[in-house]
Amino acid sequence: MSRTKELIEEALDELEKYLEEKHLTEDLEVATVKRTGINRYFNKLGIYVVRVREWQYAQKFSTTYSGKLSSLEFLRSVNLNPESFDEIYNLLADGASKKVFDWYVQYRTACAFIGEEAYELFTPQITKEAWDNMEKGLKRKSKGVFEIEGFTVQATPFELVDTFVVQQYRYDSIVEPKLGDIVFDIGAYVGDTALWFSKAVGPQGKVYAFEPEPHNFAKLKANLERNNVTNVVPLQLALSENEGEMQVYWQWRSLSNSRGC
Repeated sequence: MSRTKELIEEALDELEKYLEEKHLTEDLEVATVKRTGINRYFNKLGIYVVRVREWQYAQKFSTTYSGKLSSLEFLRSVNLNPESFDEIYNLLADGASKKVFDWYVQYRTACAFIGEEAYELFTPQITKEAWDNMEKGLKRKSKGVFEIEGFTVQATPFELVDTFVVQQYRYDSIVEPKLGDIVFDIGAYVGDTALWFSKAVGPQGKVYAFEPEPHNFAKLKANLERNNVTNVVPLQLALSENEGEMQVYWQWRSLSNSRGC
């Protein structure tokens, strides 16, 4: 059997046990607030009164919807072509990377069914508590703006921890930018990664930061100008194997972290 499919089967077994223990049978209830005269008046205005408990459950459901959808799409991709995922697993050269692969497949599988509760079943190496502590350790200069490693950056705490504290682009001295390197930052977003690469490659290196979305690109340029960075070249372009044009949709995200499925 495919390695990836074995992982999914194991995750489904654990998920079944988890659901049995949790008795997770609650569905989103339909509001049954008594239709008094004032409520009927509000209804005509498009305002509906619900119980606090029902509203809280609806909020929880809506926050996990996109994560569940993404995880279901992941499962569909695995089902259609599990061999492509196995190929990725076989390319991994060390046990730690393979362990992360196993965790990711099983976490996303559980997430498709129980949303962010998958965390309880397949807890990542960096726990929520540890991550929250790292975010709390950031030095806030103003709303949405932080000071970190000599930079003043407008970004979310999640992104700054990911880039500067956890250092997602450095792996055990095996893969990391070095002085004098030329780096292509593809999908540079608001520039937090471009700044980190900028410091790593030094003045003799160069970073080409590609970001096609206008709102993100404006923040990217502002972050570079704010820090007087000269070894980063911002480019409002997307990279692809084909030349052409495409439409990019922008969705506003709050400055809270984006953890989830």
